[in-house]
Amino acid sequence: MNIGIDIDDTMSNSFEIMLADSQIYDIEEMKGTGDIKNLGSIPTYDQIENMYKWEEEALKNFWYKHFERVLREATPKQYVAETIKKLKEEGNNIYIITARYEQDGIESVEGLTEEWLKKNKIEYDRLLINSSDKLKIAREYNIDVFIDDCFKFCKEINDAGIKSYMFVGTTNNNIETGEVEKVYSWPQVYFKIKEFTKKTQ
Repeated sequence: MNIGIDIDDTMSNSFEIMLADSQIYDIEEMKGTGDIKNLGSIPTYDQIENMYKWEEEALKNFWYKHFERVLREATPKQYVAETIKKLKEEGNNIYIITARYEQDGIESVEGLTEEWLKKNKIEYDRLLINSSDKLKIAREYNIDVFIDDCFKFCKEINDAGIKSYMFVGTTNNNIETGEVEKVYSWPQVYFKIKEFTKKTQ
C-alpha cells in the first residue's frame, strides 16, 4: 500500500512553534493585539494567513524571519517515527507530501526537511516538496491512504476516491469533516490503516 503523509501538524508540532512568534509579530510590527481568529476552524494549511489580516508583504516578511525555525525546531508528534517504521516493516511505501517550498533567506528547505526527518528517525521512501496540488501528487504516485491536517486537501483527495484521514490539532479541531475521518494520534492512525487494509483485501 502507498501511504501519503503531510509533515507540518501531521508529523510535527509546527503550529506550536509559530503561534507565539506570530502573536509577537502582530503586536510589535503590525500594531495589532495578537488576537487570533478562526482558531479551531481553519480548513487550509495557511494557518497564519487565516488568523491575521496582514498584507502580502507583511506575511512574506513574517515567513522570512520565522520559517527556518519551524524547519529546524518543530518537535515530532508522539509515536510518529515508531508508527511509520512499523508500517514500512509491513511492506507499505511511505510518501511524504508537503506544500513546503524553497524560500528566500533559507539555503535549502528540502535539505532542512531531510535533516529533520533523519534527526527524528522518520523513515520514508520519497519526499515530495512543493506539493501545493496534493490531489495531483496522490494520483501520480498511486496513493492508497492519505493523512494531512488540512481539511481542504483531505476532502479533495477523499472525494476523488482515495481514503483520507484528517489529523486533528489546535487549528482544525472544530471542523465538521463529513466523510473524511478524523484521527487524533499516530497509534490511532496505525489502527485505522490496518482496519482499512482488511476492508480492501
